[in-house]
Amino acid sequence: MSLESKFNAALTGDAQLIALIPAGRITFGRAPQGATTPFLYATRINTSPSSALDDSRPSSARLDNVLVQVTLYANGYASARAAADRVRTVLERSELQATLSNLQGIEEDDTRLYGFIIEFSCWDTSTSPDN
Repeated sequence: MSLESKFNAALTGDAQLIALIPAGRITFGRAPQGATTPFLYATRINTSPSSALDDSRPSSARLDNVLVQVTLYANGYASARAAADRVRTVLERSELQATLSNLQGIEEDDTRLYGFIIEFSCWDTSTSPDN
């Protein structure tokens, strides 16, 4: 299963997060144009391959360190913060064992939306995305 699929499964499989952001508004890639709040999208930002010193591992044993950015928006700060906290809990406890790298609050003046950009580091052994 790809990293993207694991992220989607972890996030859409958590009842507490789904109570904050409906499963249909959680995507990997980018937010749909005109998305209704609250919504969340995740993007693979960087993939750093690791290598064995003797380079003896077969290609099927590949291990990458991946940085994934999760962006979420809600109509109020409290709602956005609750969702961001739940995303962190879900991903850190999932099989991904994601590690928080950065958490940044955002406010869109023109739309009056509140949100968070959350970056996670995790290890990936899948060979290709299947999003």
